Amino acid sequence: SNTKIERADDLLVSGMDTFSAEDLGDAISLLEATDHSSLDAALLAAARALKNSESLLRALMRAQAHAPSLALAKEAAQLALDLRHADAPLLFDKILESEPNDEETIWALRHKAIWHETDGKIAEAASLLSRAADLAGAAEARELRTKAAKVAESANDFETASSEYMKIFEAAPEDTTIWPDLL
Repeated sequence: SNTKIERADDLLVSGMDTFSAEDLGDAISLLEATDHSSLDAALLAAARALKNSESLLRALMRAQAHAPSLALAKEAAQLALDLRHADAPLLFDKILESEPNDEETIWALRHKAIWHETDGKIAEAASLLSRAADLAGAAEARELRTKAAKVAESANDFETASSEYMKIFEAAPEDTTIWPDLL
């Protein structure tokens, strides 16, 4: 009921430190039944106070659904990655669809690649790292391309690995440290 939701919101806002984890959990359950932005903020505060990663992820995803923000999306995506939550790739996709700047795009591509690599999707991971390298500055591009090449090599995809090493060489042919990888 609306009265229960208002009471839960008041309790959370007025003094989270004084409530037990069970009380906060009950309040979260009540608040999840509505989509009001102040309640989303209360859910986030309660989930942070609980120090429960699953609750925080749910609160972040809910808040992101009602009022999209890159900061919330990045926090949710990182937490989902850390928890190996099935929604992690979708959260990275939402970041990429939000027209982020190059730095944010690189961040999302790099982290989505980590997900795919640990999920055994090696070709996809290498491709994401290569896309990130295309946007990065010289030093970061080299690091990303080297990682993409190593990931590809781990799956015996020597064509992709070689292509990444060649891109590193083409960007800085005077750098002799890449030469052994080209052989």
